[in-house]
Amino acid sequence: GLQSSFELGGSARSLGMGDTGVAVTGDGDSFFSNPAALATLNQNEILTFHAPLFADTLYDAIGYVNPIGTHNSFGIGFARIGTSNILGTTTNIQAQYTFGSEQLQGLVGYGFQLLDGFDLGATVKYYREQVDAYQGSGVGIDVGALYQFSKEKKDYSKLGYRNFTLGVAVSNALQPQVKLFQAADQPIMIIRPALSYLFEPSPGSSLWFDF
Repeated sequence: GLQSSFELGGSARSLGMGDTGVAVTGDGDSFFSNPAALATLNQNEILTFHAPLFADTLYDAIGYVNPIGTHNSFGIGFARIGTSNILGTTTNIQAQYTFGSEQLQGLVGYGFQLLDGFDLGATVKYYREQVDAYQGSGVGIDVGALYQFSKEKKDYSKLGYRNFTLGVAVSNALQPQVKLFQAADQPIMIIRPALSYLFEPSPGSSLWFDF
């Protein structure tokens, strides 16, 4: 199997954090990488991301997260990777035409607090790929968990072990089977553990350390 190109996530901020974004709480940016983060939101958010990758390849993502109660939220998202102007050649390597390649992913996720400080989440995703006239699609599932050592917001205003949050996410816990040609392919299962440390010395200012 291949690692999915959609590991880029849903925002430039989450991309900059890399795999450590799995342990970030209170922000919709983490929804694409760890659905358990949905349990830590307290406001609606809209996420947008556009990035040129290489040659004629573009990555675009949009998402929306919505709290529906205390410590539980749902999120929806859509991402696309498209490559244009790919040359189609004959056996003697003469270009005959150009075609495109497109990968689409739709997400529906939910996160909730199972126990005080312990959050769980899951995302159902629909994956579709098209290369020239060939296309295939499949459905997969991501899961995630968060454990926050702090039970109160005021703990983050001083240094201590309660500032730590432990996160783990499993991408493709149920792997989507996508058959473009004769054989089916699937993104590999990826397990990401991460640790974050949040310090808020004053209201409105915060400092994240991610590992």
